[in-house]
Amino acid sequence: MKIRKNLSDKKNRLERIMGKMKGVLVAFSGGVDSMLLLKTAHDMLEDRAAAFTAVSPVHPPDETDRARAFTAEHGIKHIIMDVNVTRDGNFVRNTPARCYWCKKKMYSAMMQAARAAGLECIADGTNTDDRDDYRPGMKAAAVYAVRHPLMEAGMGKEDIRELSRLSGLKGFDRQSYSCLATRVPYGERITLKKLGMIRSAEESLRKAGIRTVRVRHCRGDSARIETDISQIAEITGGEMREIVLENIKRAGYKYVSVDMEGFRSGSMNEVLKKKRRDMKRGGGRA
Repeated sequence: MKIRKNLSDKKNRLERIMGKMKGVLVAFSGGVDSMLLLKTAHDMLEDRAAAFTAVSPVHPPDETDRARAFTAEHGIKHIIMDVNVTRDGNFVRNTPARCYWCKKKMYSAMMQAARAAGLECIADGTNTDDRDDYRPGMKAAAVYAVRHPLMEAGMGKEDIRELSRLSGLKGFDRQSYSCLATRVPYGERITLKKLGMIRSAEESLRKAGIRTVRVRHCRGDSARIETDISQIAEITGGEMREIVLENIKRAGYKYVSVDMEGFRSGSMNEVLKKKRRDMKRGGGRA
């Protein structure tokens, strides 16, 4: 396996970090970040490393299936637990602190599971690129002393994908996913119906061949599609346009638009960034 020196140094750093742990429970979504972290933990610690997957309406079922298949393939102990954040009033109110309440509930469940399994600490796949977005969940991580080994090793998303590819891990090029609640504008209550509409719409569009897609739930019964800029012309014309409209409307939406700026991870946080900029210009006044 040929690997550039800079990445090799980061890989060695990650292995040293994991190797020093007496035991770790890794938050495992089945995505590329947590996949590399979990595999490294298992390589270094063997049966002193385990995976934790939270089952919740905010996560598509196929993510849990993918996570379960990975741990079965590699012989890794896997704890799967119901962590239904939609029962938490603080979460469903959907304030800008939403992610804090979600992560707090998950990390609490993880900590209990880690103690029951005799594992020293808990860790997640946060990496250096995550510093660039608004992530109140990091405050919850601090409460439970969650380790971020990928970030500690200086790894960003490109490092993780490249190392995963070189390591022969399946899904190294898989699109990054986030919880379905991130598709709902702040201030609009999160409901099971909305989450179901979003999940149905995104799943159908992926099956239709749109690899990168987010369906943003606009107020009322409107959907805004984000996809790679290179795919915008395809989904707004010809046969694909009819397929997109049919699938989005079948999911429960009446109106459909396409974001001409294309897919941007964390685009729902743009309103918060603008508000902070405006407050700075106004001397801190809201």
